[in-house]
Amino acid sequence: MMDFDDWLAMQDKHATPHMTLGFTFYFKSQTMHVWPGRYSLDVGDRIFLGANGVGTISNLEFGYGRPKETTTIVLSGLDARYFALADNQDEEVRGRKAEIFILAFGTGVIGEEWKLAAVSLEATREMDKLTSSLDHDDGTSTITLTMQPLGSMRWRPVHGLITDIDQRARHTGDRGLERVGLVQYSRPLDFS
Repeated sequence: MMDFDDWLAMQDKHATPHMTLGFTFYFKSQTMHVWPGRYSLDVGDRIFLGANGVGTISNLEFGYGRPKETTTIVLSGLDARYFALADNQDEEVRGRKAEIFILAFGTGVIGEEWKLAAVSLEATREMDKLTSSLDHDDGTSTITLTMQPLGSMRWRPVHGLITDIDQRARHTGDRGLERVGLVQYSRPLDFS
């Protein structure tokens, strides 16, 4: 398998590159690799299991700098192992690492003729909350996983905001920040 940057440089400028996302979830009891395809995908050091599609992904940021948003992934067609993880998420999910990859394929007819050409780790997040739902009428199962930027769940101490409520929680009776809300909206303050 070639380096992702080399693969990208080889692509025809007028052709649409074939890429998708892959996910690795480091739950406490097991590590799971998932991609939106229908079959298992051998990457060498891991095998991505097909999820038969990704429902939605919101606020996924790649590139330099620290991402600021919560990322939410909705996956369907997964087996019962994910539902068991949702029941014990304080231990299994919260604060554990998740990796997001770009999986790049060679050219060819969509489907079995695609060959995996390159893999690039693009983002690392901390898993926060896993919810699951099962629709017995049509037999569909869905999980929703929210992830925070890496380290965002630890960087701010409890009561770490500069607000009146947090300041009073730190020091009962302190009124030093009770007018912060007025300053935030540029209203004139009367200190008389």
